[in-house]
Parts: sequence; C-alpha cells; structure tokens
Amino acid sequence: MDMSVRLAHSYFDMLKSLGDETKLHLIKMLTDSLLKKEGTSDTAKGKTLESLFGVWADDAEAEEMLEAIKEKRSGTTRHIVSLD
Repeated sequence: MDMSVRLAHSYFDMLKSLGDETKLHLIKMLTDSLLKKEGTSDTAKGKTLESLFGVWADDAEAEEMLEAIKEKRSGTTRHIVSLD
C-alpha cells in the first residue's frame, strides 16, 4: 500500500469520531485547498514568469555593464591579514 494512502487511512481513523459539523468544516477546508491549488498551475506560474520578461529597462549592453561595475570597484577596501 502506498505511503500516502496509509497516511490518509491513519488520519481517517483519528478523525472519524469528530462531530458532523466538524467533519463538514474539514471537508470544506480540504476542498478549498484543492481549488486554490488548481489556480496555481504550471501555466499560471509560467504566465507570472513571462510578465517579468523585459522588466530591466536599460539599453546598456552586457559589456558596458561589466565595464561600469569594474570602474566602480575600489581595491582599497581589502586588507590582507597574515595568518602567520
């Protein structure tokens, strides 16, 4: 028997003594969690990722960006400590 099926049976054994109202509330919560999961499918995640495409609004080429980063570096902040 699959582990998840055994786990479901174990939960059922613990929950079957609950009152009817509590069981209905639990069913509603589980149903809501399934419906919410359907809303966040892979296609929805893909659309979110696609919406980020082109967010960086800069016309600089990669080489220009690298040069700008290198120019901003200063070698005076490093202090090499001897370990002797």
